[in-house]
Amino acid sequence: MAVIKLENDEISVGIDELGAQMVSLVDKKTGKDYMWGRDTKFWGKCSPVLFPFIGRCINKKYSYKGVTYDMPIHGFASNSVFEVREQTKDSVTFNLKDSSETLKVYPFKFNLDITFAINGRTIRADFTVKNETGEEMLFMLGVHPGFVCPLNENEKRRDCFVIFHDKDEIVSRGVDLEQGLVNEKNTVFELKDGYLPISDNLFDGDALIMENQDISKVSIAGADKKPYVTVTMEAPVYGVWSAPGPDTPFVCIEPWIGRCDSLDADGVLENREFVNRLEKDGEFKTFYTIEI
Repeated sequence: MAVIKLENDEISVGIDELGAQMVSLVDKKTGKDYMWGRDTKFWGKCSPVLFPFIGRCINKKYSYKGVTYDMPIHGFASNSVFEVREQTKDSVTFNLKDSSETLKVYPFKFNLDITFAINGRTIRADFTVKNETGEEMLFMLGVHPGFVCPLNENEKRRDCFVIFHDKDEIVSRGVDLEQGLVNEKNTVFELKDGYLPISDNLFDGDALIMENQDISKVSIAGADKKPYVTVTMEAPVYGVWSAPGPDTPFVCIEPWIGRCDSLDADGVLENREFVNRLEKDGEFKTFYTIEI
């Protein structure tokens, strides 16, 4: 699989055909790469696309119209090879369609286009999901970009901050560590001017998961409290995650249209919380941006 390169005067970006995953975002003035480097010691991916599921299913299965299917965490898009449809110096469109293999785990025919385009110091990814199954289609869609944290060599992750813009507090759903599903043990984080310090223990309970809190813009800042990377997306759920441990050198900002199951879920896709419903022959569009 090839890595497609995009560049302008400010930044260069690499996007892998495997998963349409952005694997580099380099500031051409400083030479710094803002994307996590896929070190398997901590986490072997970088910015997977989450489709058609987000998170885990209860008992690693789900049912639809009485038929039970297996589904890996976050769906199958991140492990699928996308076709390059169009490419210019500063944009590229990737495509993924249903196949005999996807239909074994997901009983819907679909067409997913992702167009990455760079402008100045911003990269924008546009998503178009088309329902080609002949009936209503149920799906989830999200992104999982991981960023180097700390960015400066003389800092530790504990010196850095996550910024929830215009928020005085956030409420995070609890996660059952054994099953990877949300529970009812919510945690309230008080924020000062939107800043949440990244303590050594912040991710001991897995991801922070914020639901229906009108979050659309999240940044990471170093010790100077100046944001060095910002993610924007209109999404009902936001996750912020890093592998536990004080020496983990990355943080993920994850807007989700969807979520993992809860501990009391019945496993029926039609009843899944935050699932998207797309009418026959319908089309769903959304986008997110990363700015450095």
